[in-house]
Amino acid sequence: MDIQSTPDSHRVIDRDSWKRSEHFDFFNQFSEPFFSVCAEIDCSGLVRKCRSDGRASTLPLWHGVLKAANQIEEFRCRIKDGRPVMFDKVHLSPTVLRPDNTFTVSFVPYLERLDEFCEVAQAALEEARLSSGFSLSESARRVDLIHFSSLPWFRFTGLTHARPLAQGESEPKITIGRFGERDGKILLPVSVTAHHGFVDGYQVARYLETLESITSP
Repeated sequence: MDIQSTPDSHRVIDRDSWKRSEHFDFFNQFSEPFFSVCAEIDCSGLVRKCRSDGRASTLPLWHGVLKAANQIEEFRCRIKDGRPVMFDKVHLSPTVLRPDNTFTVSFVPYLERLDEFCEVAQAALEEARLSSGFSLSESARRVDLIHFSSLPWFRFTGLTHARPLAQGESEPKITIGRFGERDGKILLPVSVTAHHGFVDGYQVARYLETLESITSP
């Protein structure tokens, strides 16, 4: 089964019983309903294991970013056909740097097993690097995505995104930066940008804690 062409699996949220119904209505009327948080997480365990295995930590980090998002219900909520919905699972839409230093947007489905995810992600990376231009594929236009990017050249303490200020967009954006070491730990800057109708600071904190538990068990 091709995940890129399968119907989205989700349920419409019951507005009468949803505790965030009024929060959603309030923030969804904004021209800019998104907010951003930047923080550091300890990813020592994952990075050191990858180094000892002689492999890059890139794709295992991608998997951790996506796995953590799937464990937080609010990160699986989206706006679809004007209504709030919750997906059974969400997938990764990573930016990929090409050899000519332009980038494109790819698609990697969420797979629970790390080895299976890395195999599929590596194939998507190789295909994306051979592409040109900036036309978005249908899979990159799905709403059941985490928009993901990596900035390995520097450590950041703040981040904004270019976004069309149009009602209806709801996909979270997660960005990671360059590793840094402090007090014997390997630290990773992480930026989370989310629709405030679905997500508050509490859910961002849960996401970061979950991601840290995955990357530094």
